[in-house]
Amino acid sequence: QFDNGVEITGQEIGLRFNNSEELSDIMFNISSNGRNYYSHLINNAYTTVNQLYTVKNNGMAIYDYYKSIINKNI
Repeated sequence: QFDNGVEITGQEIGLRFNNSEELSDIMFNISSNGRNYYSHLINNAYTTVNQLYTVKNNGMAIYDYYKSIINKNI
């Protein structure tokens, strides 16, 4: 999802980490910096989600899945 966000917004949508130590550091920084400091990430994530996961897109994905099931059984 991070890569989708970068593709859509041109910027990160979250804070990436590779291990539990990095996650711990990120969580500490978030608690120290506060929500406003990360508003750009939140806005980018919101934009990404609203483009990828619309009602129409989800409906089409379900429809395509049902078609694939029907085609396998024919």
